[in-house]
Parts: sequence; structure tokens; C-alpha cells
Amino acid sequence: MDDFGQSVEAWHDVFMLIGTASVTLLGLLFVAMSLRDDIRKQRDDQYLKRMTSQNLTSFITVFLMSAFFMIPSASAEGIAISIVATVIAPLVNAVRSIPIYRREAKIDRGLFIWYGIVQPLCYVAALVGALLLGRYEESALTTMLTVMLFLLLIPTNNAWQLTASITGD
Repeated sequence: MDDFGQSVEAWHDVFMLIGTASVTLLGLLFVAMSLRDDIRKQRDDQYLKRMTSQNLTSFITVFLMSAFFMIPSASAEGIAISIVATVIAPLVNAVRSIPIYRREAKIDRGLFIWYGIVQPLCYVAALVGALLLGRYEESALTTMLTVMLFLLLIPTNNAWQLTASITGD
């Protein structure tokens, strides 16, 4: 087994945990969405639809990134290419969402920071991490783990807020 394979093997449990968490949180998002049927029916509430779409995309992206690291005998270059292919569409979606968040009066500044700034930066960091991974820099795995954790935390907060708004908490 090469150095990269040994490093990834040492991180196996971490990637398994992150992938499992992303799928579990994706399930929570579906529960929150089913409780908030009004989100899907509102045509004029574009920011809420966009935010929910970004949440879904974040969880799926983290799951896929974790899965790439779980592929037996995968090369650093192969994983890097897969990550780039995975994060391009979410990055474009996040950047296209920025004007919607900026002009929406009822969105608070905190949500704009998380969805309009931090989330797109996470996807950019994933691209940088993929570049580091393709060159097999030591910091690549830590960079990817940090990106995945942020991509889990941002939509988890939003899914909680969606669910809490039903109960009035």
C-alpha cells in the first residue's frame, strides 16, 4: 500500500463517520421539508427554496466526498478529480444564490453570511483541497475534513430552524 493509501486508511473511520452523519442529516432535512409543506408551495419565497436546495446539495456533496475516500485503492488524483466534478455545480448554485439572499428583506445577516459567504467559500476550499490532494500534500486530508464539517454544520443549523419554526421554539 502506498503512502496515500496508508494515510486514507488511517482516516477511514473519520470519513465513515462524516458520510454517515451527512446521510442522517439529509434524512432530517427531508423530515423538516415534509413538516414545512408550505416551503414547496410558495412561489414568491425564492430565498427559502434556494436555501433548502443548498442544504440538500451540501449533505449530498459531503456524502459523495466521504464515499470517494472509502473507495479501495483509489488514487489521490482520482479522488481529486471526483471532488472537483462534485463541487462545481454546488459552487455555481451557491454563487448564483448570493443576489437572492442580498435582496431578500426578511433574511437576517447571519444567514446571508453563512449561505452567501461561508458556504461558497467552503466549495472553493474543497477545490483547493482537491488540488492539494492531487499533488498529495500532507494538509489535503485535513483541508477536506474541515470543508466537510463546515458543509455539515451550515445546513444542519438551517434544518433545525425549519423544524423549530413549526413548533414555535
